[in-house]
Amino acid sequence: MVENIMEGVPMRADPIPSKRLKSLKGAKAEDAGNTVTISAPGIDPVTLTDKQLKEVADKLADTSPFKIDETTREKLRQTAAKIERLESEKKEIAAQIKDVYATAKSMGFDTRALRAAIRERKVEKKERDDRQMMLDLYMEVLGG
Repeated sequence: MVENIMEGVPMRADPIPSKRLKSLKGAKAEDAGNTVTISAPGIDPVTLTDKQLKEVADKLADTSPFKIDETTREKLRQTAAKIERLESEKKEIAAQIKDVYATAKSMGFDTRALRAAIRERKVEKKERDDRQMMLDLYMEVLGG
């Protein structure tokens, strides 16, 4: 955690950020009553009171680009709940469709042909005719 906080902070007597900050194995935070001292190798220790630490945390929270008010949170929760409910219904409907195809198969129908016919019925007649004409042309050229 200290590694993320200290990333990009220039070291004392070091004009550019040091790569040593990425390996802060000796970094530590000490709690001394109402103050917290944060120290890491190569930088001066920083001592903050509880109040200062809270102010820093509040400022960081206020500058977050992901801040969401309670109304927006509730809308997000409702939207997620609706999506989850619809996904559940979709699974139930898919199971029902599977059962209908199984029944059709047990009655002797070719389910592959049935699926293709249902898929084609979703397309407008003119587009189906155009597809069939193109398929016939290709089959004639390819010798099929």
